[in-house]
Amino acid sequence: MKHPFLKVASFFIVLWAATFVSTTFYPVLNNLFFYLLISLVTSWLLLRTEGKTLSSLNFYPQKREHYLQLLFGFLAGAILLLGTAVVTNRLTGQHWILTKNIDPIQILMAFVSCALSVFVQEFTYRGYPFQTLLNNYGKWVAQVVVIIPFGVMHLHWNMSIGMMILTVLSTGLGSLLFGEAYIRTKSLCLPIALHLGWNFAQTYIPRHISQNGSGFIEVRGSSLQPDDSLFLLPYFPVVILAYILLHFMKESWLSNSVENKVS
Repeated sequence: MKHPFLKVASFFIVLWAATFVSTTFYPVLNNLFFYLLISLVTSWLLLRTEGKTLSSLNFYPQKREHYLQLLFGFLAGAILLLGTAVVTNRLTGQHWILTKNIDPIQILMAFVSCALSVFVQEFTYRGYPFQTLLNNYGKWVAQVVVIIPFGVMHLHWNMSIGMMILTVLSTGLGSLLFGEAYIRTKSLCLPIALHLGWNFAQTYIPRHISQNGSGFIEVRGSSLQPDDSLFLLPYFPVVILAYILLHFMKESWLSNSVENKVS
């Protein structure tokens, strides 16, 4: 493959150009479907120059083990969020109350919304760019390079400098975990599921009063701000532990051991 790094750079240039156009001139295009379309078309064109197809990105289930990765990845992601929230409550003196506001339609809509957002993010960042860098330059080049655009994607102009740094650090750590999930399985199913489990659980298990919504759990009893270090601290050890466990997990675990348990 010739000039793989330039191809990855061109992928992000096209993506950022599309983002600039949609946010500046055509707000109607500023949605997930537009960014998914841009990512799909750009990936397809670049893969064609290499004699490959979109299916080579392994972004959908192709074997039984992939469905198992989706299931257990979703549960693991939700457990990671729950563990982070529990530790946060213990450190900050927060507590939860049940609101009894359970709306099945709302839950389904939240799941679909989270699933679409997560799929677009994982396909965009751990699809063509990550896999191209991984195959040509190795694990850590792929991980470090993708962290930057993945972190920037989560930033907003109204954030303080300190909050921007914390956001890049926290999302960067998440990016490492999702990247490791792909490296260990050679499929986007596990990173998609981990990401979805975390995001969906976060919708209904808030870690701060600012995250309270119309779910059946609300946070009470803390005046901490969302960027307070005590509020953010539990995230890091939980995700680092998950990364270590995933890194040292046997490659056959999700395909053989889990399949035997289900059978």
